[in-house]
Amino acid sequence: MRQRERFKARADEPLVGDLDLARVLDDVPPDFTVKGMFFPRLATAVGDAWSVVARDLRGPPSAPNRYHAFEPYPMVDYLRLVDAVARTRFPKAAREGYRILSRGELEVFGESTLGKVTLALLRDPAAMLLRYPDVASVLMHGPKISATKIADRHVRVVYDRVVGSTEAVLGLLESMVLVFEFSPTIDVDIDGERHATFEVVWS
Repeated sequence: MRQRERFKARADEPLVGDLDLARVLDDVPPDFTVKGMFFPRLATAVGDAWSVVARDLRGPPSAPNRYHAFEPYPMVDYLRLVDAVARTRFPKAAREGYRILSRGELEVFGESTLGKVTLALLRDPAAMLLRYPDVASVLMHGPKISATKIADRHVRVVYDRVVGSTEAVLGLLESMVLVFEFSPTIDVDIDGERHATFEVVWS
């Protein structure tokens, strides 16, 4: 069992410190998957190191651009790619690297037909955060997620078990507020069993 993890994250304050990739991957059950649309951006960013990184992937295609958008791929492969790119772009701040890269995934989703239709119906951060559990269930096979509106600018997002990188989840939730040009602050509370609560507020 891990120690309890509690901290407050403000969008304009970088996270400091490193991450242990082995520990990140150990959290992830082997059947957890992510849709292929989220892989090409990362795989391309790996650049010349693709052939080296691909050796450790469980389900790599023949080239970075050969991922199929709605096919499921291992979540551990996704995290290995995030890690490789984060350490290249943020060599002294892997935690912040995971966070920043995850902020870009909303844009990736928005470029798909499903993303265009979904995002066109959402007019504010609360609407997007409340819709997130349903969208996540389509885009990945992973932990169960719920979202509850607490106040006008406060949504609570709960993971029955957060896996992989807390920083990646944080960046994704922040992006759902930043896209509407608000500034998010998130209180993170993860217990020893990895049950996680993210209190998302914005101004």
